[in-house]
Amino acid sequence: MIYSSNVKQRPMIAKESMNPLGVLQKLAPPQAIIHIGAGDGYGEMHQWRQWGVSHAFIIDANKDRLEWARPLIAKNPGWHAASAVLFENEGEVDYYQASNPEEDGLIPPQRLSSLWPNLQATDQSVRSSRRLDHLLDEEIGGAFGQADSIWVLVDCLPALPILRGAGTHIEQWSVLKLRVLLHFADEIEEDASLQSIEAYLQPLGFQCIEITESNHPAIGYALFARNWKTILHSRTETLGKANAILTDEVLALVRQQEALNQDVAALNKAYEEQEALVDLHLGQIESLTQERNSYASQAAERQAQIDTLGQTITALNADMDALVQERSASAAQYEALKQEVAVLCKARDEQSALANQRQEQIEALTQTNVDLKSDKEAIIKEKSALAVQYDTLKQEMAVLSMAHYEQSALASQHQEQIKALAQECDHHTNQAVKLQAQIDALAQANTALKAEKQTFIQEKSALTNQHDALKQEMASLRKGRDEQNTLANQRQAQIEAVSKERDSHASQAVKLQAQIDTLIQTNTDLKANKEVIAKEKSVLATQHEALKQEMEVLGKARDEQSALANQRKALIEVLTMPKTDHHLEPYVLTLNNYDPFTTVGGGATRLQGLYAAIAEWSNVVVMCFYGGTSIEVADIGERIKCIRIPKTLEHLKEEKYFNSRFHIPTNDIVDLRNAGRNPVLNDVYDVLRKRASIVVCDHIYMMPLPRHFGDRFVYSSHNFEYKLKKELLKEHPNKEELIKEVYNAERFCVTTSDLIVAVSAEDSENFTRNFNITAPIIVVPNGASVPVAPNRDDVDAVKGKINSRSVVFLGSAHRPNVEAAKFIIESLASNCPNIEFHLVGSVCLALPSELPANVRTWGVLNESMKSAVLQHCKVAINPMFSGGGSNVKLADFLMNGLYVVSTSFGVRGYPDLISAHVTIANQDSFAEVLQNVLDDPGISNKPIRMERQSLFIEHLSMRSLAKQFVDVLCNFDQPKSSQIEALTQERNNYANQAAEWQAQIEILTQVNITLKTDKEAFSKEKSDLIAQYDSLEQKVAKLNKSYEEKSTLAQHRLEQIDTLTQTQAEQTRMVTQYKAELEQIQLKLQQSSARIIQLESELAESDARQHLINEEMIKAEAQIELIKDVLLREPGL
Repeated sequence: MIYSSNVKQRPMIAKESMNPLGVLQKLAPPQAIIHIGAGDGYGEMHQWRQWGVSHAFIIDANKDRLEWARPLIAKNPGWHAASAVLFENEGEVDYYQASNPEEDGLIPPQRLSSLWPNLQATDQSVRSSRRLDHLLDEEIGGAFGQADSIWVLVDCLPALPILRGAGTHIEQWSVLKLRVLLHFADEIEEDASLQSIEAYLQPLGFQCIEITESNHPAIGYALFARNWKTILHSRTETLGKANAILTDEVLALVRQQEALNQDVAALNKAYEEQEALVDLHLGQIESLTQERNSYASQAAERQAQIDTLGQTITALNADMDALVQERSASAAQYEALKQEVAVLCKARDEQSALANQRQEQIEALTQTNVDLKSDKEAIIKEKSALAVQYDTLKQEMAVLSMAHYEQSALASQHQEQIKALAQECDHHTNQAVKLQAQIDALAQANTALKAEKQTFIQEKSALTNQHDALKQEMASLRKGRDEQNTLANQRQAQIEAVSKERDSHASQAVKLQAQIDTLIQTNTDLKANKEVIAKEKSVLATQHEALKQEMEVLGKARDEQSALANQRKALIEVLTMPKTDHHLEPYVLTLNNYDPFTTVGGGATRLQGLYAAIAEWSNVVVMCFYGGTSIEVADIGERIKCIRIPKTLEHLKEEKYFNSRFHIPTNDIVDLRNAGRNPVLNDVYDVLRKRASIVVCDHIYMMPLPRHFGDRFVYSSHNFEYKLKKELLKEHPNKEELIKEVYNAERFCVTTSDLIVAVSAEDSENFTRNFNITAPIIVVPNGASVPVAPNRDDVDAVKGKINSRSVVFLGSAHRPNVEAAKFIIESLASNCPNIEFHLVGSVCLALPSELPANVRTWGVLNESMKSAVLQHCKVAINPMFSGGGSNVKLADFLMNGLYVVSTSFGVRGYPDLISAHVTIANQDSFAEVLQNVLDDPGISNKPIRMERQSLFIEHLSMRSLAKQFVDVLCNFDQPKSSQIEALTQERNNYANQAAEWQAQIEILTQVNITLKTDKEAFSKEKSDLIAQYDSLEQKVAKLNKSYEEKSTLAQHRLEQIDTLTQTQAEQTRMVTQYKAELEQIQLKLQQSSARIIQLESELAESDARQHLINEEMIKAEAQIELIKDVLLREPGL
């Protein structure tokens, strides 16, 4: 043979795997462990003892079972142990000991009999139960207080009461591993079920991250980890809401305080203004008092001046006497001076008028001015008398003229003094106006205070009215309560009446029961007759059964002969293929455990592409298992035949057994176990192998055939099966047996085949690392077949169901695909509510029935509809996190022109040239990356889609990828012509044998016709008996109907009584509600009363302040009035 020169041998390296608990310990190592139900110290949960934990608390109900822990506690000072029965309440409980010590606990062993049929109770005792939080406080105190990570392991049933008894300690725990009941059972306590525990732990922030089965599939272990981010977020929200409420209350109190401060400030301001105004008035009073004193001194000065004038006038009077004596001498001169006297009189009159005017002003100001005017008039009269005598006193004229001039000057001075006094009076008048304005302002302020007082009085009145209204409402509620009591009494009377009626109906029911007993007796007689008929019928049935068994034996023999004939016929068809030119050629025989042409998935797509590529060079015969009952031969195109071999009954039973043991099917491993045991499969293979040029084992599961016959073969792998099955079946109860068979089979294929085909470089490295390989390895990556163009009906059906922001995921029900689909449902759908997710393929069958609103499942589609769905979506997603080989779906996406968002694991095995059409995202950033990709308008235009399709055809289609594989197969030897002759002879032998079998089938067919005639006669007799039986059943049915009508009437009466009882309970509830509302109203009334008292206190303080202000105002007004009086009484003002 010729092999590829670039294939290298690699050393074998062993790789160790970890269980999830060990991985979690590496990521977040615990500082403290609480192990409940520790038992004898054995089991998977005890692996924590190897972690070097500084603090541990070991608990078990049986003190003797903790002896193993004593030496460990002596070595580790931070470890403690205690014997206690844990429960959610402290008290006495029944404790059971079972025949299996692992099931000792609070659940009676008989309730576990559905799980463990042979489990029995060996002892029952009453034990004192303890709460876990009390036990922790007493035994270890605060020893765990400094531990940041506390793990709790509970290896007993039920776990939920223990968790409830942990109190606030559970808030400090990080990881829980609990023994749980995986499937709920009525006879076992609900507190042991996984659903109940998840419902309790989810609000506390715990999330179930793994579920593993124990040695029984209904019991397992659940691993919970706390999502601290969610807890902190919820607590932050709670504290934020509480803080917001407190902030609102503080703001309300601050507003009230500010309002009160404003009221106090306003009152203080008003009081300060009043005090300032009083001080101002006092200052004005003092100023006016000083001015008054000044005016008094000026008045004294004026009085002194008047006294001086009086003295002058006295002197003048003396002079006047002297002049009188000289008058006689001057009388002669009177006539000559008469005209001068007239002039002087006129001037005197003018001066008198002016003096009169000034006198009027003086009279308006002071009484003193009036006295001065009277004196002046007397002087003027005397001057007039002297003037009459002036004619005689001419010599004294000059003196009189001088006196006249002096009087004029004095009058001018007086005029000026009057003007000054008038100005001062105007000034005082202005000041009085200002004082009056201030007084008016004070009066307005006083009015405002009175208005505010009136407002307080009105508010008080309103609160009083509200108080009265509340009293009225309370009275109304009391009245309503009394009415409800009255109504309740009426309902009670009705209930008593109905009870009497019920008793009457009960007596009627007794009578009816008697009638029913009579009918039952009649029915018993009828049944006796029926039994007689049944016995006769039984005799006939026995005869019929004997004939039926005989017919079954003959039918079974016929079916076996028919099946054998069909198998032989199919085998003959294979061996007698038409001898066209291409059928004379040898063929490539491929072995697979399932039919790749009727299966949907990545593996089937790969095989179809490989077979199509091989068919361009050679004929292909595919031999596989299927679920039918006879051999089938199907033509797949012109050069491909598929021979489908039925599974044996033992094969099907074994499949059913293993699938009932675990939720992940193991059909492929069962196929491996039965491939060598199926006689038909081995016979057909023995015939086909002789003319085959090459034998190809697709997967490892048909490996027993070439191994049994010692044939050379090519191993075409799809995964690193050992690693994949070890991961998938790690919790399977038969994992060791099944994984060992997979390992041995894969080792045989890899180490004994002539050529190994791997799907990725990673699988190639795994083969060389784990097995001793001598054959070359070529890598043929996964590709896809060219998709079918969607027809118009499928396009129209899809158009209205896919929007512009739609993404698609394609996959079979393979577990890695199911994990990816659950990630889409549980994470992406909630984080991307504006995106529509479309799921296609059998993976939809593994999903829950209730899905988010933006997730749509299409199920398994034909090729046209699948292409229509994919091509109408904008983006494809490939969130793969596990599995083997490579993902064929990625090639499907690119062939349909889709841009892809994938994990790095999802693109393994693909060339770098696809990187321009794929964006890589991890689990945490997948939603954000997907949103950004959908926002890019350039990813879905037509030229880009065509570019991806061209990339697929050139580099990713299965035919182009399989070229190297076909080139290697061409170098294998061709079969010899002698083999063809031997096969032809064997074919002729089978043809002769088939003719003999056909004759036997015709004889059995004739016997079958005779049996059918006998069967028809028995069927007629059976129908007569059934008719009689039906007549009796109708009579019984009538009696039962009458009984049911009476029972229905009695039931109706009982329902009426229940309705009245419920009505009374509802009324009682309403009365209780009214009482609660009344208590709330009374509380509000008390609060209102307190507020009224507070307002009355504030109003009293305001009244006191107002009273003080009024007193100050009265004093100020009295002082102003006093000032006015003083000013008005002052002479000269």
